[in-house]
Amino acid sequence: MIDWKNAFDRQDPTLAIQKFWKMGLRASLIPILVSYLQDRKMTVKFKGSKSSIHSLPGGGPQGSLLGGIEYLVNSNDNPDFASDDEKFKYVDDLSILEFIALAGLLCDYNFRLHVASDIGIDSYYLPPESLQMQNNLNNISTWTDQNLMALNEKKSQYMIFNRAQADFNTRLTLNNKNIEEVHEVRLLGVLLTDDLKFGKNTENICKRAFARISMITKLKYVGVPTQDLLDIYKLFVRSLLEYCCVAWHSSLTQASYDIEVV
Repeated sequence: MIDWKNAFDRQDPTLAIQKFWKMGLRASLIPILVSYLQDRKMTVKFKGSKSSIHSLPGGGPQGSLLGGIEYLVNSNDNPDFASDDEKFKYVDDLSILEFIALAGLLCDYNFRLHVASDIGIDSYYLPPESLQMQNNLNNISTWTDQNLMALNEKKSQYMIFNRAQADFNTRLTLNNKNIEEVHEVRLLGVLLTDDLKFGKNTENICKRAFARISMITKLKYVGVPTQDLLDIYKLFVRSLLEYCCVAWHSSLTQASYDIEVV
């Protein structure tokens, strides 16, 4: 899971124009796009007072339709090295997947040479040079430098889904810095665990949904019509319970009862 620092603010408008051109944008629209992105200025209003005007040499017009399109054009080529079934991208979130056949790759870690704190004594070690993922991370680092952006190594993480009987560890680096291995991560609002079970995700959405039920109770107390209460329930409670259900509903067992109770 890759994260960039201040991704929207670090965009280079010149590079964006070049990518629009390469994508086949009509030549007559390029000057209009340039005029929209150049000489941008900003002022901040706080408690009735305004700051002085500051020039914005970079970044994009956030909050506008073109600002979102500019970022997509600027960043959609960062995982071009991976095949379509190995990359999952949503705006500034990028996840890369690699399937590994472990036969002949696992080995014992040399604790006599270096006592590691991130590798279990009884675990096997998977050398990063045996992984395509490390090459992928190097490609992402190169793309980031070429596009004048910055990676957030502390927020970049990786997860191992292991169906083998033997436990193993590995190390992945980004800009020569070790990135953290996690056993649980929230991707686009869905809790994903390395055992590929959705018990924690179900528990989380039920807890949040029950917290919103009190809103229905208070509205009923002040006399809000039943039909309006049903509409509010669908908008604020049911929508939460059904969020991304196409991704996890088929993996539910008895946990589905908790959702139905809400």
